[in-house]
Amino acid sequence: METNQAEMLQSFDSLAASKRLRESGMPMNQADATVGVVGDAVRNLVTREYLDSRLEGLETRIDGRFNKVDARLNKMDARLDKMDARFDKMDGRFDKMDGRFDKMDGRFDKMDGRLDKMDARFDKMDGHLSKMDAGFDKVDARFEKVHTIFDGIDSQFGKQSTEMSAQMARWAFALVLSQVAVGALVVSLISYIG
Repeated sequence: METNQAEMLQSFDSLAASKRLRESGMPMNQADATVGVVGDAVRNLVTREYLDSRLEGLETRIDGRFNKVDARLNKMDARLDKMDARFDKMDGRFDKMDGRFDKMDGRFDKMDGRLDKMDARFDKMDGHLSKMDAGFDKVDARFEKVHTIFDGIDSQFGKQSTEMSAQMARWAFALVLSQVAVGALVVSLISYIG
């Protein structure tokens, strides 16, 4: 800044400025004071060239920082792209899993359908078995009747058998007696004849 200020001060000629003010009618003290104030003010002023050079330096520093930020953002974008790719892969895997679950759901639905059909068949079989049980109950009741009838017949046969046994015993006794009588008659005949 000092070199540019020296150039600026060289471009401001305080003697020439004071002379011009006096020539225009300003008193000398007032002209010298005015030139002194202007000189002090000019010392703190910056030339356009100096400002441009400083702004170029600042712009270069800012560009450097923006380049660093851009580089960091590019790295972050690359990392985010990688993460997006990984998420896309995960989404693909989840889509495959969803497809598998859909297939499994379809298979379970088919199995449910088959089980429902089997349940219906078992219900139908239960109905048939209930009818068969009712039929067996009727047959059991008929067998009970037949058994009762046979018990009655057995009891009648038992009575008749007892009566027949007594009658047969009588016949056998009569037969034995008649044989004894015939034998005695034959013996008497033989003894009479003989």
